[in-house]
Amino acid sequence: ETAEPSPQLVKVIKKIKGVSKVEAKDKVLRITTDTDLRAEISKAVVQSGVALIQVKIQEFSLDDIYMKYFHEG
Repeated sequence: ETAEPSPQLVKVIKKIKGVSKVEAKDKVLRITTDTDLRAEISKAVVQSGVALIQVKIQEFSLDDIYMKYFHEG
């Protein structure tokens, strides 16, 4: 979460190696990566001049993945 929405920040984050997807809704960015890139992403946010409010990581279990692909489809 950032202090303010920033379409430019989305572009900056998309350029970070390992980032596969960036979704923005108001001040919240949902970023999909293959590895833990919190340090790199946090650095990019701060360097862009946008205040960083918080960073959360969400990992999925095998059960979560199974439910998504076999029960929601």
